[in-house]
Amino acid sequence: MIRSFRFRITRWFAGLVTAILIVSLAIGGRLLNKQMITGLELLQEVEVKELAELLGDDATLSSEEIRKRIAEDADNDAELFLIQVLGRDGTVKFRSDNLGASTLRDQTESKEHWTDLLPEVGPV
Repeated sequence: MIRSFRFRITRWFAGLVTAILIVSLAIGGRLLNKQMITGLELLQEVEVKELAELLGDDATLSSEEIRKRIAEDADNDAELFLIQVLGRDGTVKFRSDNLGASTLRDQTESKEHWTDLLPEVGPV
């Protein structure tokens, strides 16, 4: 009788601890994921501002002039960013070397998050 009671209490306690652990890990994982996405968005915003400063306000820059202005920055940031510059007509004016032959889709008007699977790069 006492042994059965101890077993039930132990089993109940183990179940409770397991449930609390699962809930805690699930909540922690969601919070960590949200924080990671926020951090990546901040990094991207800073990089966009940096590139905008390098390019200036001239909308008539040639592909070669764009390359001259941002190639070094793109090379330095190649581990973190895939960089593509589109002209007003939607043509690709600059693409960082780490993109290979891949092209990112135009997200000029969209604020949505998206993921693409690029053949030479993987998921971005």
